[in-house]
Amino acid sequence: MSMILRGLPICLVFALVIIGHAERAEAQTPVSVANSAAKYVDQSNGMTADEAVKSAIENNEQFLALLKEAESAERLIEQAEQRARMSVSANGLQQAIGKSHRYSIQTSIPLELGGRRNARVLVATQKAKIKRKRVEQGESEIATAVRRKFGETLALILRLELTEEMLNVTQNSYRLVQARVVEGKTAPLEENMLLVEVNRLRSARETDESKVQIALLELKNLIGLSVNTPLRLKGDLKDSLTNFPLLAELTERALQTRPDLELLRATVDLADAKTDKAKKDGKFDASATIGYQRLRISPAVQFNYVVFGMKIMLPHANKSRDAIEASVLESQAAEKRRDFAELSVRKEVANALIRYTSAVRAKEITRVGVVGQAENNLDVVRKTYEMGSRSLLDYIAEQRRYIDYKNGLIKAELAVYLARIEVYRATFAPELITK
Repeated sequence: MSMILRGLPICLVFALVIIGHAERAEAQTPVSVANSAAKYVDQSNGMTADEAVKSAIENNEQFLALLKEAESAERLIEQAEQRARMSVSANGLQQAIGKSHRYSIQTSIPLELGGRRNARVLVATQKAKIKRKRVEQGESEIATAVRRKFGETLALILRLELTEEMLNVTQNSYRLVQARVVEGKTAPLEENMLLVEVNRLRSARETDESKVQIALLELKNLIGLSVNTPLRLKGDLKDSLTNFPLLAELTERALQTRPDLELLRATVDLADAKTDKAKKDGKFDASATIGYQRLRISPAVQFNYVVFGMKIMLPHANKSRDAIEASVLESQAAEKRRDFAELSVRKEVANALIRYTSAVRAKEITRVGVVGQAENNLDVVRKTYEMGSRSLLDYIAEQRRYIDYKNGLIKAELAVYLARIEVYRATFAPELITK
């Protein structure tokens, strides 16, 4: 190294030495860490999960498109309820050489026999119902995604808080050891070991804060906020305990209210409505005509007539048999999908409830039997280290275990939070979407 420095200009060597001393001084001088998590949480004026869901539904362009489609389908019901349009025709006959002529005007009114109009309205109604159920399904999907991301972001903020808390504790310990080294009561090796631990936690803090910022950006995207809009959250993972009804009641609620099931049932009804419409379209229909005719043979001879009649539309040769069979097959396919979806919903509700109850038990075991005991162990090891009965390595190892256990508790709380959301989603509970 000295040979390399000899070959460099004296000014460059001097600059490298200064930079090296500055970097070492920066690494050996821990600075108190402010609570960065406070930048992301505001329990007074922050955004709650319910407000985030409302904002997402109001600003999601794809969901707004579903709303427009539903409105369009409802307008088509009004269109289908209107009677078939009348037609008016006029014609005349003029003698090429002479003054005799005949003029007539008449209107034709479709009668739509056999309940054709009612069948047409029923098809339009079922189509509008399907569109409306897709809107409800879209609301459920958006609310689920937002609540999941909200909980995951809260968990990352809690992890950042834990890292900063342990960093501050380690920095305080480092200052005490540093003072002991100056007094000659502790070996310099312990100071260096604690400095390594401080820098490790500083690095972990930077990583944790970047994860929080990325999660907030993803949450902003979900709820329709711009990247530069400030966002602070309001809430806690500890408020996730809920007394759910029994499995049978939850399953029944899901079977009655899930929009995806309602959509499939509406699809079955639409297929049946199409079958009924095809049957009625295959029958005969008629339209009535009425009009006026004026016949002039000479100035002295002219006649006025009222013209009326009936036009019959004969049925198809096969009476729309092919269309009827196609609609029946469509109805059978929709029924199969509905039955399969009902079985899947039963399984989803059972799985969600089992997941929730298991997550609650695991969280309580972790909170009481793991983190609580680990906190006591860390306090004992810290005190015994300060008295000289334990080594610094024992203290650092116990602190790292405590951090791992506390992170495990955060994951357990998040698991309860997400499991509760899954129960809400599986049963389409009102708590999933607040209006």
